[in-house]
Amino acid sequence: MKHLHAVFTNLLLTLALAWATGCGDRGAPTEGATIAGGKPTPIEESLTRWRAGDSAGAIQRFLEIDWKQSPVVFTPGSPLSLREKDLPKMSAADQERLMGDVLAQLKDLKQLATAVREKGTAAGAKDPELARRCFAKLDECGAALDQPEAMKILQLTAQAIRKMSVAAAAQPAR
Repeated sequence: MKHLHAVFTNLLLTLALAWATGCGDRGAPTEGATIAGGKPTPIEESLTRWRAGDSAGAIQRFLEIDWKQSPVVFTPGSPLSLREKDLPKMSAADQERLMGDVLAQLKDLKQLATAVREKGTAAGAKDPELARRCFAKLDECGAALDQPEAMKILQLTAQAIRKMSVAAAAQPAR
């Protein structure tokens, strides 16, 4: 239990440091944000649409993602593709810069997930199948992102997305 508390404390300190020093360029995709074939991953496509203000397109793309068939969630070299074990190898300045990018991208991801949840909740009474699909895709996304080698902050975000889907699915249709 003490180890978990220490990890959580370190995470909070890192977040506070990144927040206090600024969060970098939130709108620009990371350079080289494509998979080996030159194409962005499905979640990156969805997040790019979200950042561009195309919320309907971003939600639709999110709902189209086949999480079981997507072997690469984030492009290698992108901030969210880094592993927790990579962080200690980085300089403090690089970690600070990275955390700014990570926090900005996770903010976008959380906003997109919330929009998907809201779409599912709104569809609950009129289109129960769409509602189930929205909540299932959120759960699949959370499962795909919650990998043991991923950064702890990404794991926590993934777990929050999964909890969001379970809570939304448990609510009665409106």
